[in-house]
Amino acid sequence: NKYNNLRLVLYAPTFRKHKRETYPPLNTLKLSDFCKENNIFFLIKHHYRPDSIAKFGEQDLSSIIYYDNECDIYPILSNIDLIITDYSSIYIDTLLINKKVIFFPYDIEEYYIDSNDRLDYLEKTPGPKCFHQYELHEEIINMLNTSTDNYSQKRIFMKNKSFDETSSGASERLWSYICNL
Repeated sequence: NKYNNLRLVLYAPTFRKHKRETYPPLNTLKLSDFCKENNIFFLIKHHYRPDSIAKFGEQDLSSIIYYDNECDIYPILSNIDLIITDYSSIYIDTLLINKKVIFFPYDIEEYYIDSNDRLDYLEKTPGPKCFHQYELHEEIINMLNTSTDNYSQKRIFMKNKSFDETSSGASERLWSYICNL
């Protein structure tokens, strides 16, 4: 899909205890039409849930795939053009590769009962917040088609706040440490 000049968008929501009917709140037919119109390939990677099996039925959703929730998304993360998440820690990891992120906390009132936690979340997430699918569509187009990045400095700030060390070679250093125990 990348070779066909499709832009890759990853939606990686966190685990919820909600009923499955409300998770996620996306109309896949509308999303598929939106993706086709805008040259987008949309990957949905749910938080690991062994009992979660997504099915599209008979709908033509060729521009959307569910990424196997038991597979690791990190090997392909550098190929993703835009990331959408909610409360998932994946956004912290994306700070290291400076990816644009849209936050889709559609259920923020339920997720954060304490208003202080809600305000803390809104302050610490360096990207636009969308609460409805139509807002999400608009922001996807905005983020993919605009060279201006209004959240770059906030992402750098959060990266510096989240990580003591950001140089490459962390795996080798960790392996060396383990071998010397």
